[in-house]
Amino acid sequence: MPRYEYFKAGTPDRTGINPFTKQPIVIKGRPSIHRFWEIVLDGKTVLQCLGDVGGRSQRWARSHADEARARDAYAHVLQHVAAAEYEPRGEALLLGQPEPSRDADPVLALWEPRIALAPDDGDAYRECAAALGPPRAEFAGRTPVDEAFLQAHRAPLLGSLAAWVDADEGRSLDVRWRHGFAHHARLAFDGDGSGEIPTVLDAALREPAGRFLRSLTIGMNRDGTPCDYGRVIAAIAAAAPPILETLFIGDFDYPDQVEISWTHIGNASPLWSLPSLRHLTLQGGAMFLGYIESPTLEHLEVRTGGLSKAAVRSLAGAEAPRLRTLRVWFGDQQYGADGEVADLAPLLGGGAFPELRELGLMNAEFTDELCGPLLASPLLPRLEHLDLSMGTLTDAGAAVLSAGAAKLRHLRRLDVSDNLLSEKGRRALGALGPLVHVGDQREMRTGERYVSVGE
Repeated sequence: MPRYEYFKAGTPDRTGINPFTKQPIVIKGRPSIHRFWEIVLDGKTVLQCLGDVGGRSQRWARSHADEARARDAYAHVLQHVAAAEYEPRGEALLLGQPEPSRDADPVLALWEPRIALAPDDGDAYRECAAALGPPRAEFAGRTPVDEAFLQAHRAPLLGSLAAWVDADEGRSLDVRWRHGFAHHARLAFDGDGSGEIPTVLDAALREPAGRFLRSLTIGMNRDGTPCDYGRVIAAIAAAAPPILETLFIGDFDYPDQVEISWTHIGNASPLWSLPSLRHLTLQGGAMFLGYIESPTLEHLEVRTGGLSKAAVRSLAGAEAPRLRTLRVWFGDQQYGADGEVADLAPLLGGGAFPELRELGLMNAEFTDELCGPLLASPLLPRLEHLDLSMGTLTDAGAAVLSAGAAKLRHLRRLDVSDNLLSEKGRRALGALGPLVHVGDQREMRTGERYVSVGE
């Protein structure tokens, strides 16, 4: 099977143009850090390993419906490799294997590489469960899940999760099982005091029950404040579950459970190092995103009532070559939303996110101002869905979109619901036909535009 390695030497400092000020700047390189990218085509599966030589790496595998589609995907990866200026270094002797987690169960350490490279291989899970012994070995063979058996052996099968959910009121846990291991889990704490979700996650994500989670959702986390997720994120990143693909931080109902501005995502940048992350949703208040670099991420959704200028620029300048969906709620200046259209220049310039097909620029105070740059953007022809809902679109913005109707007709859907359109604005956009979803509109206060979600 084709197995090749590519190498990228450290990059020196170079000159460039600031996309916001249009002035020359010095772009700092990484002269001492060298990158590698290994690729394997194995039948219907494409395996990849990407990282720093002698440092941290990320590994993932993608299975396809047939070998022809796998070959197409393999060729597509090679195009990205060339575009990223990687040089072929010759045939690789060995694809980088996932490293076992620190303090890992020795049996998990033996089976984790195989499961990480082929997370849909049911035999791998069942053989790992057999090696772990009873009761997990017997539980893995019971399909569908035997709820009576699970309850009878709840403590050993759930590990730290069992003791946590039984400890006090306010804690909730929902687990779905597959081949004897937790496939999806949702944890929440909505009681008094501290539920210590970070502590239980740090243990559970290293134990047999939670090591092979594909999906994780965190609801309310009352951690000394109404809702804080900084330590939760740190615990998830430190455990680095090898096949975690879907993560939702902040699955709460607002304003019923808590106002969105009363919550804190905190530093989300450690999440970009998760080796298999494909689908991420962050819902909450203040957040720091840092430099976003993820070769696996396909869906990113940021929901907030006050997105900072720094966070807007992090999103617009992200390196996520496989991203297909990006949805962003900007929010209200009173709650920290100080970004503007100019901060989106790298995104609207069309050079980022070659696979992007669904874009949501939502809950914005500058929706009218976005309309012109969107129509002029090289990104627009690639989009299938454009979502401008929850914002401040008025009849003036609707007139701009209507005048540029020819540039929008390729869209499958244009969502302008929950804005500030009058009947005149609705009619103007109605000329675009069924692709437009107008939905309900808010009444504009006298001389004041306001977003749907702020506090």
